[in-house]
Amino acid sequence: MSQAYDKYYLPLRGSHGYNLAPILLHPKSRGVIRLKSADPSVPPAIDPRYLSHPDDLRVIVKGMKAAARIAETDTFRRLGSRLWPRHFPGCEGHALWGDAYLECVARHFTTALWHPSGTCKMGAGPDAVVDARLRVLGGVTNLRVADASVMPEPLSAHLNGPTIMIGEKACAHDPRGPASRLRRHPPLSRRSGRALNAHLDASIRAG
Repeated sequence: MSQAYDKYYLPLRGSHGYNLAPILLHPKSRGVIRLKSADPSVPPAIDPRYLSHPDDLRVIVKGMKAAARIAETDTFRRLGSRLWPRHFPGCEGHALWGDAYLECVARHFTTALWHPSGTCKMGAGPDAVVDARLRVLGGVTNLRVADASVMPEPLSAHLNGPTIMIGEKACAHDPRGPASRLRRHPPLSRRSGRALNAHLDASIRAG
């Protein structure tokens, strides 16, 4: 990838430029995590399966087209904006800016923001890991999960704030008297907390 990146972008070194990058907030593709060993110190095998659902690729291409239209508006053109008329390495066999070309670029150049979630999904279905009180299912006792992994679906926002609120929710469910801890560390936003609770409750009801 570094060689392809250099081949595509190095000719622009020293000149002004900008990137418009569409972000897929609600992917339909789902990754897989498998245990490689019964030893908990051995990292699991993680396959994110990016763009494995065809709808995700279609949405990304649609976003790339929207970005190109923005770049070609009169406002941007007055600033000297123009699309870079060079094929991305590996996609030379497709007409520039056509659907097939954009799909090729998406498969070659898509990256993640490294904020995975949903690996310990909350719910009531067979693929759920924790219940509505964040307790691990499957006969495990005295164990809760309180981080972004319990989210049933990806959120449209940065995961930091919602993850903190999930931790606060776990404290509220702790039978060992968490009230004093919550008073010392009040929620960032009661309104945001209610919104997250409503989202999680709706997701659970949906299965």
